[in-house]
Amino acid sequence: MRVSPVSASVLLLLAITAFVPTHAVTAPKNAASKNAAAPAKNAAGADAKIDPAARRVIERALAAYRNLRSYSGLMEMSTTTPPGVRWGGESQRAIIAFQKPNRANVTILTEQGLWQSVADGTNTYTVTPLSRTKYIKTAIPAKRRTITGAFGYDNQLMTLGTGWFGNIAAGDERMVWRMLDSYDFETRKSTLQSVRLGKAETVAGVPVDSVIVINIHRGRVTGETEPRVRRSRLLLSFGKRDHLLRRFIMESSGRAGSSNSSEAPIVTVETHSGIVANADLPDSLFQFTPPSVGAVGGEAQAVADGEALHASLNAAREPMHDPRLKVGAAPFPFTAKTLDGKTVSLDDYKGRVVLLDFWATWCGPCIGEIPETRVVYNKYKAQGFDILGISLDDETMQRNLPIFLEQKEMPWPQVFDGKGWKNEVAQLYGVKAIPFTVLIGRDGNIAAMDLRGPGLEPAVRTALAQK
Repeated sequence: MRVSPVSASVLLLLAITAFVPTHAVTAPKNAASKNAAAPAKNAAGADAKIDPAARRVIERALAAYRNLRSYSGLMEMSTTTPPGVRWGGESQRAIIAFQKPNRANVTILTEQGLWQSVADGTNTYTVTPLSRTKYIKTAIPAKRRTITGAFGYDNQLMTLGTGWFGNIAAGDERMVWRMLDSYDFETRKSTLQSVRLGKAETVAGVPVDSVIVINIHRGRVTGETEPRVRRSRLLLSFGKRDHLLRRFIMESSGRAGSSNSSEAPIVTVETHSGIVANADLPDSLFQFTPPSVGAVGGEAQAVADGEALHASLNAAREPMHDPRLKVGAAPFPFTAKTLDGKTVSLDDYKGRVVLLDFWATWCGPCIGEIPETRVVYNKYKAQGFDILGISLDDETMQRNLPIFLEQKEMPWPQVFDGKGWKNEVAQLYGVKAIPFTVLIGRDGNIAAMDLRGPGLEPAVRTALAQK
Protein backbone atom coordinates (compact mmCIF):
# COMPACT_ATOMS: atom_id res chain seq x y z
CA MET A 1 0.00 0.00 0.00
CA ARG A 2 1.49 3.37 -1.00
CA VAL A 3 1.16 6.14 1.54
CA SER A 4 1.97 9.83 1.47
CA PRO A 5 4.84 11.08 3.65
CA VAL A 6 2.60 12.57 6.32
CA SER A 7 4.33 13.48 9.56
CA ALA A 8 3.88 11.38 12.65
CA SER A 9 2.37 14.32 14.45
CA VAL A 10 -0.45 14.53 11.92
CA LEU A 11 -1.14 10.83 12.22
CA LEU A 12 -1.22 11.04 15.99
CA LEU A 13 -4.08 13.48 15.67
CA LEU A 14 -6.04 10.84 13.82
CA ALA A 15 -7.94 8.11 15.61
CA ILE A 16 -5.32 5.67 16.93
CA THR A 17 -5.64 2.23 15.45
CA ALA A 18 -4.71 -1.43 15.54
CA PHE A 19 -5.60 -5.01 16.07
CA VAL A 20 -3.58 -7.61 17.86
CA PRO A 21 -4.43 -11.28 18.41
CA THR A 22 -4.17 -12.45 22.00
CA HIS A 23 -3.86 -16.22 21.70
CA ALA A 24 -0.54 -17.91 22.30
CA VAL A 25 0.87 -21.22 21.14
CA THR A 26 3.98 -21.98 23.10
CA ALA A 27 6.75 -24.19 21.75
CA PRO A 28 8.93 -26.29 24.07
CA LYS A 29 11.78 -24.36 25.65
CA ASN A 30 15.34 -25.10 24.60
CA ALA A 31 17.11 -27.13 27.22
CA ALA A 32 20.56 -26.06 26.06
CA SER A 33 23.16 -24.58 28.37
CA LYS A 34 22.62 -20.95 29.27
CA ASN A 35 26.24 -20.10 28.64
CA ALA A 36 26.89 -21.55 25.19
CA ALA A 37 25.16 -21.50 21.86
CA ALA A 38 23.64 -24.86 21.04
CA PRO A 39 22.11 -26.31 17.91
CA ALA A 40 18.31 -26.49 17.94
CA LYS A 41 16.32 -28.90 15.84
CA ASN A 42 13.85 -27.10 13.61
CA ALA A 43 10.75 -28.49 11.95
CA ALA A 44 12.73 -29.69 8.94
CA GLY A 45 15.25 -31.53 11.11
CA ALA A 46 18.30 -29.39 10.31
CA ASP A 47 20.57 -27.94 12.99
CA ALA A 48 20.72 -24.20 13.55
CA LYS A 49 23.01 -22.44 16.01
CA ILE A 50 20.74 -20.55 18.37
CA ASP A 51 22.38 -18.49 21.08
CA PRO A 52 20.38 -19.11 24.29
CA ALA A 53 20.76 -15.42 25.17
CA ALA A 54 19.18 -14.46 21.84
CA ARG A 55 16.39 -16.97 22.40
CA ARG A 56 15.67 -15.39 25.79
CA VAL A 57 15.35 -11.96 24.16
CA ILE A 58 12.67 -13.31 21.83
CA GLU A 59 10.92 -15.19 24.65
CA ARG A 60 10.84 -12.06 26.82
CA ALA A 61 9.29 -10.12 23.95
CA LEU A 62 6.59 -12.73 23.39
CA ALA A 63 5.78 -12.79 27.10
CA ALA A 64 5.64 -9.00 27.22
CA TYR A 65 3.05 -8.87 24.44
CA ARG A 66 1.01 -11.68 25.95
CA ASN A 67 0.89 -9.77 29.23
CA LEU A 68 -0.07 -6.43 27.72
CA ARG A 69 -3.39 -4.96 28.81
CA SER A 70 -3.36 -2.24 26.16
CA TYR A 71 -1.04 -0.83 23.49
CA SER A 72 -0.78 2.13 21.14
CA GLY A 73 2.03 3.24 18.86
CA LEU A 74 3.14 4.44 15.43
CA MET A 75 4.44 2.01 12.79
CA GLU A 76 6.48 3.19 9.79
CA MET A 77 7.88 0.94 7.08
CA SER A 78 9.93 1.54 3.95
CA THR A 79 11.46 -0.80 1.37
CA THR A 80 14.30 -0.03 -1.03
CA THR A 81 15.07 -2.21 -4.03
CA PRO A 82 17.89 -2.40 -6.59
CA PRO A 83 17.39 -0.86 -10.03
CA GLY A 84 15.34 -3.11 -12.27
CA VAL A 85 13.47 -4.83 -9.45
CA ARG A 86 9.84 -3.78 -9.68
CA TRP A 87 8.67 -5.33 -6.43
CA GLY A 88 8.77 -3.21 -3.29
CA GLY A 89 9.75 0.43 -2.94
CA GLU A 90 6.58 1.05 -0.96
CA SER A 91 5.98 2.57 2.45
CA GLN A 92 3.36 2.39 5.16
CA ARG A 93 2.50 4.54 8.12
CA ALA A 94 -0.13 3.57 10.64
CA ILE A 95 -1.25 3.99 14.22
CA ILE A 96 -1.84 0.76 16.12
CA ALA A 97 -3.93 0.50 19.28
CA PHE A 98 -5.80 -2.19 21.19
CA GLN A 99 -7.44 -2.76 24.54
CA LYS A 100 -7.82 -6.35 25.66
CA PRO A 101 -9.88 -8.43 25.60
CA ASN A 102 -11.69 -7.38 22.43
CA ARG A 103 -11.42 -3.74 21.38
CA ALA A 104 -9.08 -2.45 18.70
CA ASN A 105 -8.55 0.24 16.10
CA VAL A 106 -6.27 0.44 13.03
CA THR A 107 -5.81 3.71 11.15
CA ILE A 108 -3.72 3.94 7.99
CA LEU A 109 -3.30 7.20 6.11
CA THR A 110 -2.88 6.60 2.37
CA GLU A 111 -2.56 8.83 -0.66
CA GLN A 112 -6.27 8.31 -1.26
CA GLY A 113 -7.30 9.13 2.29
CA LEU A 114 -8.03 7.35 5.55
CA TRP A 115 -8.46 3.60 5.96
CA GLN A 116 -9.84 2.57 9.33
CA SER A 117 -11.05 -0.57 11.09
CA VAL A 118 -12.62 -0.34 14.53
CA ALA A 119 -13.69 -3.19 16.82
CA ASP A 120 -15.89 -2.18 19.76
CA GLY A 121 -16.11 -5.64 21.31
CA THR A 122 -19.37 -6.55 19.59
CA ASN A 123 -18.92 -5.47 15.97
CA THR A 124 -16.11 -4.61 13.59
CA TYR A 125 -16.48 -1.58 11.29
CA THR A 126 -14.33 -0.92 8.22
CA VAL A 127 -14.07 2.26 6.14
CA THR A 128 -11.89 2.79 3.06
CA PRO A 129 -10.96 6.00 1.23
CA LEU A 130 -13.40 5.51 -1.63
CA SER A 131 -16.18 3.79 0.32
CA ARG A 132 -17.67 7.10 1.29
CA THR A 133 -21.27 5.97 1.08
CA LYS A 134 -20.81 2.53 2.60
CA TYR A 135 -18.92 0.84 5.36
CA ILE A 136 -18.69 -2.76 6.52
CA LYS A 137 -20.29 -3.80 9.78
CA THR A 138 -19.45 -7.35 10.86
CA ALA A 139 -20.80 -8.95 14.02
CA ILE A 140 -18.17 -10.67 16.15
CA PRO A 141 -19.38 -14.14 17.23
CA ALA A 142 -19.73 -14.32 21.01
CA LYS A 143 -17.20 -17.14 21.33
CA ARG A 144 -14.69 -15.16 19.24
CA ARG A 145 -14.92 -11.85 21.06
CA THR A 146 -11.18 -11.55 21.42
CA ILE A 147 -8.79 -9.27 19.57
CA THR A 148 -8.24 -12.07 17.05
CA GLY A 149 -11.94 -12.61 16.48
CA ALA A 150 -12.61 -8.89 16.24
CA PHE A 151 -10.76 -8.77 12.95
CA GLY A 152 -11.97 -12.02 11.44
CA TYR A 153 -13.10 -10.30 8.21
CA ASP A 154 -9.89 -8.66 7.07
CA ASN A 155 -6.97 -9.36 9.40
CA GLN A 156 -5.00 -6.19 8.79
CA LEU A 157 -2.54 -6.72 11.60
CA MET A 158 -0.94 -9.78 10.02
CA THR A 159 -0.43 -7.89 6.75
CA LEU A 160 0.46 -4.54 8.33
CA GLY A 161 4.02 -3.60 7.44
CA THR A 162 6.16 -6.71 7.15
CA GLY A 163 3.68 -8.82 9.11
CA TRP A 164 6.18 -9.28 11.94
CA PHE A 165 4.39 -7.09 14.45
CA GLY A 166 1.16 -9.06 14.16
CA ASN A 167 2.76 -12.39 14.97
CA ILE A 168 5.01 -11.11 17.74
CA ALA A 169 2.20 -9.10 19.29
CA ALA A 170 0.00 -12.19 19.17
CA GLY A 171 2.49 -13.89 21.46
CA ASP A 172 2.55 -16.78 19.01
CA GLU A 173 5.98 -18.35 19.58
CA ARG A 174 5.54 -21.12 17.03
CA MET A 175 4.61 -18.69 14.24
CA VAL A 176 7.46 -16.33 15.13
CA TRP A 177 10.02 -19.11 14.84
CA ARG A 178 8.46 -20.23 11.56
CA MET A 179 8.90 -16.71 10.23
CA LEU A 180 12.49 -16.62 11.44
CA ASP A 181 13.19 -19.85 9.56
CA SER A 182 13.05 -19.85 5.79
CA TYR A 183 12.57 -23.10 3.85
CA ASP A 184 14.28 -24.82 0.92
CA PHE A 185 11.63 -26.49 -1.23
CA GLU A 186 14.22 -28.55 -3.11
CA THR A 187 15.89 -30.15 -0.11
CA ARG A 188 12.79 -29.86 2.11
CA LYS A 189 15.02 -28.55 4.86
CA SER A 190 15.35 -25.43 6.93
CA THR A 191 17.63 -22.61 5.79
CA LEU A 192 18.04 -21.15 9.28
CA GLN A 193 21.76 -20.88 10.03
CA SER A 194 22.08 -18.89 13.23
CA VAL A 195 20.33 -16.69 15.77
CA ARG A 196 22.61 -14.52 17.88
CA LEU A 197 22.70 -11.32 19.88
CA GLY A 198 23.41 -8.05 18.10
CA LYS A 199 25.41 -5.13 19.45
CA ALA A 200 24.13 -2.80 22.15
CA GLU A 201 22.55 0.31 20.62
CA THR A 202 19.58 2.65 20.79
CA VAL A 203 16.60 3.10 18.45
CA ALA A 204 15.01 6.56 18.53
CA GLY A 205 16.68 7.11 21.89
CA VAL A 206 15.47 3.83 23.39
CA PRO A 207 18.12 1.27 24.49
CA VAL A 208 17.42 -2.05 22.79
CA ASP A 209 18.42 -5.70 22.80
CA SER A 210 18.92 -6.88 19.23
CA VAL A 211 18.81 -10.32 17.67
CA ILE A 212 20.44 -11.18 14.34
CA VAL A 213 19.02 -14.05 12.28
CA ILE A 214 20.84 -15.50 9.26
CA ASN A 215 19.19 -17.69 6.61
CA ILE A 216 21.04 -19.20 3.64
CA HIS A 217 19.16 -20.67 0.67
CA ARG A 218 20.84 -22.71 -2.03
CA GLY A 219 18.77 -22.95 -5.19
CA ARG A 220 19.60 -24.41 -8.58
CA VAL A 221 19.10 -22.74 -11.93
CA THR A 222 18.01 -24.95 -14.81
CA GLY A 223 21.06 -26.13 -16.77
CA GLU A 224 23.53 -25.42 -13.97
CA THR A 225 25.08 -28.00 -11.69
CA GLU A 226 26.18 -25.72 -8.84
CA PRO A 227 23.54 -24.12 -6.60
CA ARG A 228 23.37 -20.36 -6.29
CA VAL A 229 23.40 -18.98 -2.77
CA ARG A 230 21.03 -16.33 -1.44
CA ARG A 231 21.52 -14.91 2.03
CA SER A 232 19.06 -13.02 4.21
CA ARG A 233 19.78 -11.16 7.41
CA LEU A 234 17.11 -10.14 9.91
CA LEU A 235 17.70 -7.67 12.72
CA LEU A 236 15.03 -7.46 15.42
CA SER A 237 15.43 -4.85 18.15
CA PHE A 238 13.39 -4.89 21.38
CA GLY A 239 13.30 -2.29 24.16
CA LYS A 240 15.56 -3.28 27.07
CA ARG A 241 12.96 -2.30 29.65
CA ASP A 242 9.60 -3.12 28.07
CA HIS A 243 10.81 -5.84 25.61
CA LEU A 244 8.51 -4.46 22.88
CA LEU A 245 9.50 -4.40 19.20
CA ARG A 246 11.15 -1.13 18.18
CA ARG A 247 12.73 -2.00 14.84
CA PHE A 248 12.85 -4.76 12.25
CA ILE A 249 15.33 -4.76 9.36
CA MET A 250 15.44 -7.38 6.63
CA GLU A 251 18.22 -7.53 4.05
CA SER A 252 18.13 -10.08 1.25
CA SER A 253 21.02 -10.65 -1.14
CA GLY A 254 18.62 -11.09 -4.04
CA ARG A 255 14.90 -11.08 -4.69
CA ALA A 256 13.30 -14.38 -3.76
CA GLY A 257 13.23 -16.45 -6.90
CA SER A 258 16.01 -14.42 -8.52
CA SER A 259 18.86 -16.21 -10.28
CA ASN A 260 21.09 -13.15 -9.77
CA SER A 261 22.88 -13.84 -6.50
CA SER A 262 25.09 -10.75 -6.92
CA GLU A 263 22.08 -8.43 -7.07
CA ALA A 264 22.16 -5.54 -4.59
CA PRO A 265 20.06 -6.35 -1.55
CA ILE A 266 16.44 -5.52 -0.97
CA VAL A 267 16.22 -3.73 2.37
CA THR A 268 13.05 -3.33 4.41
CA VAL A 269 13.02 -1.23 7.58
CA GLU A 270 10.06 -1.19 9.96
CA THR A 271 10.08 0.97 13.09
CA HIS A 272 7.69 1.28 16.03
CA SER A 273 7.73 4.49 18.06
CA GLY A 274 5.57 6.54 20.39
CA ILE A 275 4.65 3.34 22.23
CA VAL A 276 2.33 3.60 25.23
CA ALA A 277 1.70 0.31 27.01
CA ASN A 278 -0.90 -0.64 29.64
CA ALA A 279 -2.53 2.79 29.72
CA ASP A 280 -6.25 3.36 30.12
CA LEU A 281 -7.20 4.16 26.53
CA PRO A 282 -10.35 6.28 26.07
CA ASP A 283 -13.58 4.46 25.21
CA SER A 284 -14.13 6.91 22.36
CA LEU A 285 -11.18 5.38 20.55
CA PHE A 286 -13.15 2.19 20.00
CA GLN A 287 -16.48 3.80 19.13
CA PHE A 288 -17.26 3.93 15.43
CA THR A 289 -18.91 7.00 13.89
CA PRO A 290 -20.18 6.56 10.31
CA PRO A 291 -18.55 9.11 8.01
CA SER A 292 -20.64 12.00 6.70
CA VAL A 293 -21.36 11.90 2.96
CA GLY A 294 -22.78 14.26 0.38
CA ALA A 295 -22.83 18.04 0.18
CA VAL A 296 -25.49 18.31 2.91
CA GLY A 297 -24.14 15.61 5.18
CA GLY A 298 -25.86 12.35 6.07
CA GLU A 299 -24.38 9.09 7.25
CA ALA A 300 -22.85 6.27 5.23
CA GLN A 301 -24.77 3.01 5.20
CA ALA A 302 -23.59 -0.35 6.48
CA VAL A 303 -23.19 -3.31 4.14
CA ALA A 304 -23.31 -6.95 5.19
CA ASP A 305 -20.25 -8.24 3.37
CA GLY A 306 -16.89 -7.21 2.00
CA GLU A 307 -17.69 -6.83 -1.70
CA ALA A 308 -18.07 -3.04 -1.49
CA LEU A 309 -14.81 -2.80 0.42
CA HIS A 310 -12.84 -4.74 -2.17
CA ALA A 311 -14.50 -2.80 -5.00
CA SER A 312 -13.41 0.47 -3.41
CA LEU A 313 -9.87 -0.79 -2.89
CA ASN A 314 -9.61 -1.89 -6.49
CA ALA A 315 -10.93 1.46 -7.66
CA ALA A 316 -8.38 3.26 -5.51
CA ARG A 317 -5.41 1.49 -7.06
CA GLU A 318 -3.31 2.66 -9.92
CA PRO A 319 -4.15 0.30 -12.82
CA MET A 320 -1.89 -2.72 -12.49
CA HIS A 321 -2.95 -4.43 -15.71
CA ASP A 322 -3.87 -3.67 -19.32
CA PRO A 323 -6.74 -1.14 -19.13
CA ARG A 324 -8.59 -2.98 -21.91
CA LEU A 325 -9.30 -5.75 -19.44
CA LYS A 326 -12.76 -4.93 -18.11
CA VAL A 327 -15.83 -6.81 -16.91
CA GLY A 328 -17.85 -7.81 -19.96
CA ALA A 329 -14.86 -7.64 -22.31
CA ALA A 330 -13.20 -10.64 -23.91
CA PRO A 331 -9.98 -11.84 -22.27
CA PHE A 332 -6.84 -11.92 -24.37
CA PRO A 333 -6.45 -15.38 -25.95
CA PHE A 334 -3.19 -17.24 -25.41
CA THR A 335 -1.56 -20.64 -25.71
CA ALA A 336 1.08 -21.58 -23.16
CA LYS A 337 2.93 -24.47 -21.57
CA THR A 338 2.13 -25.65 -18.06
CA LEU A 339 4.68 -26.75 -15.50
CA ASP A 340 4.27 -30.38 -16.56
CA GLY A 341 4.87 -29.52 -20.23
CA LYS A 342 1.27 -29.65 -21.46
CA THR A 343 -0.18 -27.06 -23.83
CA VAL A 344 -3.10 -25.03 -22.49
CA SER A 345 -5.30 -22.30 -23.93
CA LEU A 346 -8.50 -20.48 -22.99
CA ASP A 347 -10.34 -22.60 -25.58
CA ASP A 348 -9.87 -25.55 -23.22
CA TYR A 349 -12.26 -23.89 -20.76
CA LYS A 350 -15.17 -23.10 -23.07
CA GLY A 351 -18.49 -23.35 -21.26
CA ARG A 352 -16.81 -23.38 -17.84
CA VAL A 353 -15.86 -20.71 -15.33
CA VAL A 354 -12.11 -20.27 -14.99
CA LEU A 355 -9.99 -18.07 -12.75
CA LEU A 356 -6.66 -16.84 -14.14
CA ASP A 357 -4.50 -16.42 -11.06
CA PHE A 358 -1.25 -14.44 -11.52
CA TRP A 359 1.00 -15.15 -8.54
CA ALA A 360 4.47 -16.26 -7.35
CA THR A 361 5.92 -18.22 -4.43
CA TRP A 362 7.95 -15.17 -3.34
CA CYS A 363 4.81 -12.99 -3.10
CA GLY A 364 3.56 -12.88 0.49
CA PRO A 365 0.04 -11.59 -0.31
CA CYS A 366 -0.28 -14.29 -2.98
CA ILE A 367 0.50 -16.99 -0.43
CA GLY A 368 -2.05 -15.43 1.90
CA GLU A 369 -4.77 -15.93 -0.73
CA ILE A 370 -4.12 -19.66 -1.19
CA PRO A 371 -6.31 -21.01 1.66
CA GLU A 372 -9.42 -19.12 0.49
CA THR A 373 -8.74 -19.99 -3.16
CA ARG A 374 -8.34 -23.67 -2.30
CA VAL A 375 -11.62 -23.74 -0.37
CA VAL A 376 -13.53 -22.15 -3.26
CA TYR A 377 -11.91 -24.49 -5.80
CA ASN A 378 -12.80 -27.62 -3.85
CA LYS A 379 -16.35 -26.40 -3.25
CA TYR A 380 -17.20 -25.50 -6.85
CA LYS A 381 -14.95 -27.57 -9.13
CA ALA A 382 -17.68 -30.19 -9.62
CA GLN A 383 -20.03 -27.42 -10.77
CA GLY A 384 -17.75 -26.27 -13.57
CA PHE A 385 -15.17 -24.04 -11.86
CA ASP A 386 -11.49 -24.24 -12.80
CA ILE A 387 -8.33 -22.35 -11.91
CA LEU A 388 -5.34 -21.74 -14.17
CA GLY A 389 -2.33 -20.44 -12.27
CA ILE A 390 0.15 -18.13 -13.99
CA SER A 391 3.39 -18.41 -12.01
CA LEU A 392 5.73 -15.42 -12.10
CA ASP A 393 8.54 -17.43 -10.55
CA ASP A 394 11.78 -17.61 -12.47
CA GLU A 395 13.78 -20.65 -13.58
CA THR A 396 15.27 -21.24 -10.13
CA MET A 397 11.88 -22.57 -8.99
CA GLN A 398 11.33 -25.05 -11.81
CA ARG A 399 12.33 -28.03 -9.66
CA ASN A 400 10.92 -26.64 -6.42
CA LEU A 401 7.54 -25.40 -7.60
CA PRO A 402 5.92 -28.87 -7.80
CA ILE A 403 6.93 -29.48 -4.18
CA PHE A 404 5.46 -26.14 -3.14
CA LEU A 405 2.19 -26.89 -4.97
CA GLU A 406 1.95 -30.28 -3.31
CA GLN A 407 2.54 -28.83 0.15
CA LYS A 408 -0.02 -26.07 -0.36
CA GLU A 409 -2.55 -28.50 -1.91
CA MET A 410 -2.88 -26.59 -5.19
CA PRO A 411 -3.87 -29.25 -7.75
CA TRP A 412 -4.84 -26.89 -10.58
CA PRO A 413 -2.46 -26.45 -13.55
CA GLN A 414 0.22 -23.77 -13.56
CA VAL A 415 1.51 -21.89 -16.58
CA PHE A 416 5.26 -21.55 -16.04
CA ASP A 417 8.00 -20.38 -18.39
CA GLY A 418 10.70 -19.41 -15.85
CA LYS A 419 10.76 -15.77 -16.98
CA GLY A 420 9.51 -14.16 -13.77
CA TRP A 421 7.90 -10.78 -14.41
CA LYS A 422 8.49 -11.34 -18.12
CA ASN A 423 6.17 -14.35 -18.17
CA GLU A 424 4.56 -14.20 -21.58
CA VAL A 425 0.96 -14.39 -20.37
CA ALA A 426 1.65 -11.77 -17.70
CA GLN A 427 3.18 -9.53 -20.35
CA LEU A 428 0.16 -10.05 -22.60
CA TYR A 429 -2.20 -9.00 -19.79
CA GLY A 430 0.03 -6.08 -18.75
CA VAL A 431 0.38 -7.36 -15.18
CA LYS A 432 2.34 -4.92 -13.00
CA ALA A 433 1.45 -6.22 -9.55
CA ILE A 434 0.42 -9.51 -8.00
CA PRO A 435 -1.73 -11.14 -6.81
CA PHE A 436 -3.99 -10.40 -9.79
CA THR A 437 -6.93 -12.48 -10.97
CA VAL A 438 -9.30 -12.54 -13.92
CA LEU A 439 -12.53 -14.55 -13.63
CA ILE A 440 -13.87 -15.68 -17.02
CA GLY A 441 -17.53 -16.70 -17.26
CA ARG A 442 -19.23 -19.47 -19.18
CA ASP A 443 -19.81 -17.08 -22.09
CA GLY A 444 -16.06 -16.57 -22.48
CA ASN A 445 -16.10 -12.94 -21.27
CA ILE A 446 -14.60 -11.42 -18.15
CA ALA A 447 -17.02 -11.80 -15.23
CA ALA A 448 -14.90 -10.17 -12.50
CA MET A 449 -11.34 -9.02 -11.81
CA ASP A 450 -8.84 -8.73 -9.02
CA LEU A 451 -10.83 -10.86 -6.60
CA ARG A 452 -9.37 -11.16 -3.11
CA GLY A 453 -10.28 -12.97 0.08
CA PRO A 454 -14.01 -13.28 0.77
CA GLY A 455 -14.84 -11.56 -2.52
CA LEU A 456 -13.87 -14.65 -4.54
CA GLU A 457 -16.64 -17.09 -3.59
CA PRO A 458 -19.67 -14.87 -4.34
CA ALA A 459 -18.17 -13.92 -7.71
CA VAL A 460 -17.60 -17.57 -8.62
CA ARG A 461 -21.09 -18.50 -7.46
CA THR A 462 -22.64 -15.74 -9.57
CA ALA A 463 -20.62 -16.70 -12.65
CA LEU A 464 -21.62 -20.37 -12.34
CA ALA A 465 -25.28 -19.36 -12.16
CA GLN A 466 -25.07 -17.68 -15.56
CA LYS A 467 -26.03 -20.20 -18.24
